[in-house]
Amino acid sequence: MSVPNLLTRRASLAGIGTVALLSLLALQAAPAPEAARTQSDAPHGSAVADSVVIPMSYGGVGAEGLDLIWRGTISAPLAGQATVRMAYAGAPADRAMPIWPVTALLFFSADEYRSSFIAELSGTMDWKTGEMRVRGTVTDGAGVDSPLEQVLHLDGAGRSGRLTLRFPVRAAGQVAAGPTVRD
Repeated sequence: MSVPNLLTRRASLAGIGTVALLSLLALQAAPAPEAARTQSDAPHGSAVADSVVIPMSYGGVGAEGLDLIWRGTISAPLAGQATVRMAYAGAPADRAMPIWPVTALLFFSADEYRSSFIAELSGTMDWKTGEMRVRGTVTDGAGVDSPLEQVLHLDGAGRSGRLTLRFPVRAAGQVAAGPTVRD
């Protein structure tokens, strides 16, 4: 086979592959018809319990040198990976205290990407009991603006533990609209 024919054949195969890839991407990006959508589009829908427990392991200190990181994986009721980044939010002189004011970011990367979300939370970390209790809202992804409570209970060494996520019912008068995405 001559070199020009080989290059033409490779270019044809690359073109077919590109068209197939773009078609798949277009299918994924297309909104599902209303009838095909399920409650699993939101992290607190009926397909997912109002409370989820995820086993966690300490992942170290963030690259910026400030955040403490824990990671965990869950397979049911919603398969995915959770990452919690916790940062001390108090005065530098109070850092030796056993209870810290903290901020936390929760990244939940669901296997079904439409159910992924990020939440911004704040609360306390009690180093004596090994328990971080924070509250906030989902700020991006599925269930945006939904309230979220998070409790990370660590074992004695703080290297592993369990993360409990609770999606409380909205207060009376609030309409629980479907998930929205912020621009």
